[in-house]
Amino acid sequence: MMRALLTGVLLISILFFPFAQTALCFQAEAALETPSHAKWGKLAVEKVREAYPSANIADYFHIGRTEEAKTAVESFRLWMKEGSKEYGLLVMITYDKQTERVISIKISKIS
Repeated sequence: MMRALLTGVLLISILFFPFAQTALCFQAEAALETPSHAKWGKLAVEKVREAYPSANIADYFHIGRTEEAKTAVESFRLWMKEGSKEYGLLVMITYDKQTERVISIKISKIS
């Protein structure tokens, strides 16, 4: 009885283990993929650092993307610290979807 139970557990482990490894590999690959908004987030951070050189970026959040027929807008929220002051910034990057050419970058303070 005990031998049959151990054999069953061993057989299930041998059959299941390769599938478990494959599932873990897919999860690891998905975690390593670069999000589609990453290049726009990098640009947003660059422009904010140029506009607010004495402030530090404390937090960064991708709000999302809105799309029109030919253009898209990537929106980001950055939380800034400058001395004892803290404030939020909204960065909106409008670009041509086909060429990815930047049309405009708007930075505004959030109250």
